[in-house]
Amino acid sequence: WPRGEGPSRPQDTEAIHQSRGRCRDAVKGVAVSVSKSLILPVTAPIDATCPDCRIFQPMEGWYAVTFLVAFGWIGLWSMVVTVVTNRWVVLLGHPSALGFVGLCVVALGAEIPDAINAVTVASRGYGSMAASSCIGSQICNICLGLGVPWSAAAWAGEVPPTSQ
Repeated sequence: WPRGEGPSRPQDTEAIHQSRGRCRDAVKGVAVSVSKSLILPVTAPIDATCPDCRIFQPMEGWYAVTFLVAFGWIGLWSMVVTVVTNRWVVLLGHPSALGFVGLCVVALGAEIPDAINAVTVASRGYGSMAASSCIGSQICNICLGLGVPWSAAAWAGEVPPTSQ
């Protein structure tokens, strides 16, 4: 095309759009396959050990086992995240940063799924449900995240730490 005038025929414009679409699809396909291969070491053991207890599935009655196994996996991955965070703080050489780094990791881990949930629900037209989910998840995070450890410490006979 001379001097940046662009395609002169409508067929040329359509061919350019089709070519861009094929290129975009190819890049998207590669990205999906790479991301699936990266998370496969995590998802494969979880899929193998958690029975599929959805309604009308053969193992529908196994919901208690699924719950307990999922709870165990969450505990394991929480431990992994804690160990990795501790290692990062050790590598930083600043032990007082543990609280800040841990708080950031926990905040990201708790809020990203909540945000995805709220956006998904709101995009389906349930705005009030999205708002309720945001508020409810924060209440659960505070009540469970602070209440359970403090209750466990009190039951063990220790005084929960508070500011002086």
